[in-house]
Amino acid sequence: MLPFAPASSGVLANSEPAVLNRATEVDKPVLHGFFLALLEVICAIEKLMTEATIEGEQRATSNLQRV
Repeated sequence: MLPFAPASSGVLANSEPAVLNRATEVDKPVLHGFFLALLEVICAIEKLMTEATIEGEQRATSNLQRV
């Protein structure tokens, strides 16, 4: 059974509500884990960008002091 099947296909219409509820409960931890991993990736990218900005500012300051 596909959770994204269109309503007109009758796939979800023939399912019992208990089966759909159980599937939803199983998906919650998976979605939670996915979003936590996504948040970690976003934070890692932000950290790298911040470090690159600081390094660039330090280089610019160093270049200005030489002149």
